Amino acid sequence: MSNHRILLLLLTALCLKLSAQAWDFADELDSPRLFLHPFITYASSVDDDVAWEENQFARTQFRMNVGSVSLNRLNTDVEARLNHDLDDQFTFRAQYLRQSFQHDPEDYETCSMEMAWRLFENTAVFAGANPEFDKEDVDIVAGVMLSDTTRTRYARLTIVYEDFVYDEKNEANARTTREPFGIRWEARSGFGLYTEGYLTEGFQREFQPADSIGVLLHEGFERYALARYTLPRISFDARFDEFFDEKMFADSSRTHRMTMFQVGVRASMDLFEKIQFRPHLRMVWAKLDDDPKGWFRSEILYALLFAYDSAIGEWETGYMAGDREIRDTSVPFMPEDYTHEDKVYLGWNWYFKKNAHLKLSVSHEPSIDGFGGANMQFRMVY
Repeated sequence: MSNHRILLLLLTALCLKLSAQAWDFADELDSPRLFLHPFITYASSVDDDVAWEENQFARTQFRMNVGSVSLNRLNTDVEARLNHDLDDQFTFRAQYLRQSFQHDPEDYETCSMEMAWRLFENTAVFAGANPEFDKEDVDIVAGVMLSDTTRTRYARLTIVYEDFVYDEKNEANARTTREPFGIRWEARSGFGLYTEGYLTEGFQREFQPADSIGVLLHEGFERYALARYTLPRISFDARFDEFFDEKMFADSSRTHRMTMFQVGVRASMDLFEKIQFRPHLRMVWAKLDDDPKGWFRSEILYALLFAYDSAIGEWETGYMAGDREIRDTSVPFMPEDYTHEDKVYLGWNWYFKKNAHLKLSVSHEPSIDGFGGANMQFRMVY
């Protein structure tokens, strides 16, 4: 059986098994390592990110990143992309994406498929959908992609119509009062610049009568934008995320909101023939609200890592830390709380001969008892 068929079966199986929200968002807002874990300790390497972005519309690939963030919970990031040229004009694509992060208000899981038609050598149009079990959750997409002949440099624009048959298929007697159209983009140049994002005004729905828990009006959206500039020894990035969800009841409302902005720089420099120094600095500002709770956080996160290229793989070790300022916005005149978190780190990388990379790591915070956490990352390109 070919690699493409194996991955297609995997995609199909994953699409048929979608899970519910894992995190209780309100309980995570003031977690001390809310950002240190995903953005530093378990961050993928610049090389892996660049390789993924280079091939996401050109080749079939798979990646997984799972890391322990509490006694019972894992941060989980799993993605598979299938790109298969059917002939000189048509390309079939499929994507499975599963993300569950401690700092995200909701899990994100989707399986989408699309067909692209090459109009000219460097221009294609495409259309697709995500086959959800509940028809009310099905989205449709259409767009255009400009690219070079290898499809590793591209500019792609997608129009998204979320839940396009919601009014006809939902069982809650709800009516859409604001259609959730969105615009998604991905672009990669040949000189190190990459950007992606999704913008939408979001949905708004009325329930007449109220649904089973008394909701009369429900609205929400998720949007983000990412930009990265990568040079041979250094990478700069910036990202904005916003999540909003509000439910209106007869005599009250419940609002969940997260607004986050982060900037980062990662570098590598040779100290000796087989030893590299890899610093990573990141700054995060986040406003987190879950009525009646609310926090404003600003953090400086950093890692000082040394890598040694040995005959049995590449070893990484070093120090990671975060300096956090947090203020409880639900209590008037509450002073800021300053804390410092640090971790020691040991990682091992193995690069297989056939376009695959495995990373295993452990980290520990000296100020707490017990095991500090482990991480596994795996990426392969067919």
